[in-house]
Order: sequence, then C-alpha cells, then structure tokens
Amino acid sequence: EDGTSPLHLAAKAGELEVVVLLLDAGAPLEAADYTGATALHWAAANGCEEVAKVLLARGADTSASDHSGAKPLHDAAWGGHSSAARALLKMRAAPDVR
Repeated sequence: EDGTSPLHLAAKAGELEVVVLLLDAGAPLEAADYTGATALHWAAANGCEEVAKVLLARGADTSASDHSGAKPLHDAAWGGHSSAARALLKMRAAPDVR
C-alpha cells in the first residue's frame, strides 16, 4: 500500500462533494501518502482551489512538508495555480517557506 487514501484521490481530482463527504465521515485530514503529501498538497498541486479552501477551513496544516520538503504553497506555485496559492496565503501560509 502506498498510503494514498480516498481523500487524497478526491482532493487531487477536485471532487469537492466527495472531499466533504469523506471528511464528514471521519477521513483523517493530515494523512500522508507515500511521498509525504497530504490532501492539501494534492489540491494545491492540481489547482483545486475550492477543495483547498474546504481543507483549510477544516484545519489542514499549511506548513506540512512532504518527503522532499515541499509545502502546499510550493506545490501551488510550481503548478502555476495562483488561485490555490492565494487561498493558502489567506490562511496564513508562510510566503517565505523553503
């Protein structure tokens, strides 16, 4: 098993309704996959702003690092997803993370 959960997959695909259903059913918000990425990393990396907003509203950690040291803001920036980056910054993601 690679640690990829249904929440990771729904966040990556931008499936907002599924993300909400999974969270309401008790899916662990901060579970990491085999790369150390959380659902917030996947939402940010794929430009899924609305999913990112829900995850953030539920308390997702903007400072969580994957195994390479990347945080969700890195993923949004790398993918050129300004709306996801904006949502992270509004939730106080540090703009100077390294």
